[in-house]
Amino acid sequence: MSEKEGYEVIKFVERGNDCYIVADYVEGVTLYHWIQLHKELEKVILNKWIRELIRQLSLFRRQKDNPKYTYLNPHCIVITEEKEIMLFYPGENVPRLKGKFAKQFQSDSPTQDVDLYCLGRTIQFIMAHEECVPHLKKREEIRLLTFIKKCLESNPKKQLKNIFSLEKKSIKKKIKWIPIVLGSAIFVIGITVSTEKEKKPCKNETDYFELGMYYFLEQKDYTQSKLYFQKAKKQEKSADAYVKLSEFMLNQSDDKDMEKVLRKIEKEADKEKKIEKKLMLARGCVLLEMDWAYEMIVEMYLNNPQEVSEERLKEWNEYKALAYEKLSLWKEAGTQYRILNEQEKKREEKEKMYREKYMEMDINYLKELWKEESFTMEEKQSILQNMVKENPQMKEEESFIRFLQDNHIQI
Repeated sequence: MSEKEGYEVIKFVERGNDCYIVADYVEGVTLYHWIQLHKELEKVILNKWIRELIRQLSLFRRQKDNPKYTYLNPHCIVITEEKEIMLFYPGENVPRLKGKFAKQFQSDSPTQDVDLYCLGRTIQFIMAHEECVPHLKKREEIRLLTFIKKCLESNPKKQLKNIFSLEKKSIKKKIKWIPIVLGSAIFVIGITVSTEKEKKPCKNETDYFELGMYYFLEQKDYTQSKLYFQKAKKQEKSADAYVKLSEFMLNQSDDKDMEKVLRKIEKEADKEKKIEKKLMLARGCVLLEMDWAYEMIVEMYLNNPQEVSEERLKEWNEYKALAYEKLSLWKEAGTQYRILNEQEKKREEKEKMYREKYMEMDINYLKELWKEESFTMEEKQSILQNMVKENPQMKEEESFIRFLQDNHIQI
C-alpha cells in the first residue's frame, strides 16, 4: 500500500455491558482511496469488513445514551496495511462530504436509521467498484443485495429496526449474539430476546426444488441438484423424476429407465408457462440420443419466448436445431440455425456497444482522476497502466489519445 497516511480512529474499550471510545492513531488509507488503487477484493476480506463494520457500529451504540455514529462513508473508514478496517474518530478531523457523493449518503426518510442506511450505501459502493475473488455465488450475491436493499428501505414498515442496539440485561430479557448468514458473510447482530420459552411452529421456507433447478440449469452441478430434488420430495410431487434425471446426467442410471421418467416430466412441463422444466427435459433428451427423445424436443414449444433470458433461449434453440437435424427435418433445422445465427449477431452488436461505452466511462474517470489532488502522480500512473493493461484497445481510441496529449502523459 503506497502513500500511507496517519489517521485518528476509534479504539473501543469494553467494561461489561458498557463501552466507551478513545482515539487511536494508525497508518493506512481511506476506503475510498483503497478502492481507487485496487480492482479486486478477496471474498474473505469483504466478509470480514462487513462483519467488522457491524460490530464496531454496535459497540459505538453501547456508549452512554446510545449515540449514533452518523459519519459512515468510504471517506471516513480507514484500511490499514494488514487490511484491517477502522472508523474515523468523531470530531473536527472527519471529512465532510460534498455534492452528489454527499447526497448518496443522505436518506430522505425521517424514520431511517442513519447508520444502517450508510452501511448499505458503503457496501453498495464496495460492490460497485470491486471484483470479488473468487466471485460471489448467485445465492450469495442475491442475499447480500437483499441485505443492502433492507438497509436502504424507505418504507417504515419494511425497514430493519435497531440491528445495532444492545440493551442491558434484565430479569426477563437478555442479550444474545445471533449470526445472520447472508451468502458467505456472517453478520453478527446484537438483538434482544426473551428468556421465556415460547413454543412456535418452525416453518421451513427454503424452496429446495428451486435450488435443485438452479444447480441443474445454471451450475450444471447434477450432484447438488440431485441432493436438493431429494429434499424437495415433500414440497413437490414430481421431485422424484428430477432426482432420476439428475442421476441420469451423472451416468448413474440406465437409459432404458429414462423414457418413463422423461414422459412424466414432459406431461408436467407442458402445463408450465416458464422454460425451466422444459429446458431440463431437453437437456436429458439430447443426452439420450434417441429418435423418440428428439421428437419430444420438437413437439415442445415456449409460451412466452420474449420473457426468457437470452442465455436460456440460446440453449433452447440449440436443442431444437439439433433435434430437427437428427430427425432429418432439414427445413426446420435450417430455420433454427438461422435464429441462432441472428442471436449471435445481436450478441456481437451488444458486445461492441458495451465495449465502446465502458471505454468512454473509463476515459471520463481518468479525466476526473487527473484533477484529483488526493492522489500522487505515481498512483495515477499506476491506475492508468492497469486500465490499459486490462483493455489494450483503449490506446487506439481518439479521445484517449487526446487525453494523453492534453495531460502530457507517456505510456
